[in-house]
Amino acid sequence: MKLLYSILRHNIQYTQILGFLVANIVGATIILFGIQALSDYQSYKKQNGIGLPNNYIVITKPVSNLTSVGSLWGAQHGFDEQELEDIQNIGAVQSIGCFESAQCNVYGIITIGDLSLQTDFFLESVPTQYIDVPLTPTSDNEEPWSASFEDKKVPVIVPRNYLNLYNYGYASTHGLPLLSEALMTSFPFELELSGKDRRPHYYQAQVIGFSNRLNTILVPQDFLQDVNNHLSDHTRTLPSRLIIELANNESKEELLTFLEQKHYMIEGDSTSLKMQAVVYSLLFVAIGIGIIISALSFYLLLISIMLLLERNKEKIKNLYEIGYAPRKIASPYQRLVLLLDLMVWGISSGLAYWIYQICISIVSKVLADWTPIPIAYLFVSTAILFTILYLLHRWIIIRKINRML
Repeated sequence: MKLLYSILRHNIQYTQILGFLVANIVGATIILFGIQALSDYQSYKKQNGIGLPNNYIVITKPVSNLTSVGSLWGAQHGFDEQELEDIQNIGAVQSIGCFESAQCNVYGIITIGDLSLQTDFFLESVPTQYIDVPLTPTSDNEEPWSASFEDKKVPVIVPRNYLNLYNYGYASTHGLPLLSEALMTSFPFELELSGKDRRPHYYQAQVIGFSNRLNTILVPQDFLQDVNNHLSDHTRTLPSRLIIELANNESKEELLTFLEQKHYMIEGDSTSLKMQAVVYSLLFVAIGIGIIISALSFYLLLISIMLLLERNKEKIKNLYEIGYAPRKIASPYQRLVLLLDLMVWGISSGLAYWIYQICISIVSKVLADWTPIPIAYLFVSTAILFTILYLLHRWIIIRKINRML
């Protein structure tokens, strides 16, 4: 064994080994930091319910002059089946929900004391899974979010900003009382629907919640479809708005590019969605750069070991002929790469931890509710990557020696 180590020691190219160490430490540090930062960001999203702009978006088609003229002649403006399929095939899209509109005349009648207000209304519905208001059963109704055309009562969800507009815009300038959310849900208002049968249908509408996600007046989907079947004299219309549920672990860059190419519009502020795409892109680019650097340094070490084996080819054959087994001959080389891999991943995990702590201290000052995930993720990633690369090194060395013999 001393003879084997002596042969190895006198043939090591220390310059190449040093180059491998420096390059691999840089690459491995970038990879480990990127993995930890990506895991931390996904955990923060999940724990803090970053959902309005990031997990759900509502998109529409733009209205052009041509669209306006076409609508006068009955042309439909909405998303057809092929467009829905194209959107669904994007990796960042988890699911799609279509808005349905009431295809009849709708009036809302609100009575406050002796004052009665009547105004044109619009009603829409979306599949239940996209609604952000808890739909808990009540003692009177085991399914609070359901109604039919024959019912006299219908549950309604209104946008929270509509209530704010009434309180701080309309009521304050017209001498009307302000309405709290509890008060709004405590008394019903009337809906008057009319259509092809030329007679009004009245319903007691009960507000059961306020939505932050959906900027429309919602009624149950089964009720709206039933109303359209009875009162609408139009054929089925294309959905003009879509709500998209986004996949948490997918980059949003492809979706944003698609929406820009199609000139689809995102309702509300899309800045946070774009910011999320930027964050994911930066993290994946950083990890990709780390992988490239590590792969090149891995290749550098591999070349150094192969050259070392070739330089000792005759000596290795002589050792084999005097009784040394291939695994015994490979042992010093395998121990060399074990030492190098331990140094690389040990130093890299320490550097990644140090950089990560600096970043966390900065982020915590900006986001008070930021709770970092356990640092164990970083060390588990280190152990997994070290094990994979070391076993690969061992396999390449023994394979090369077996070919030489």
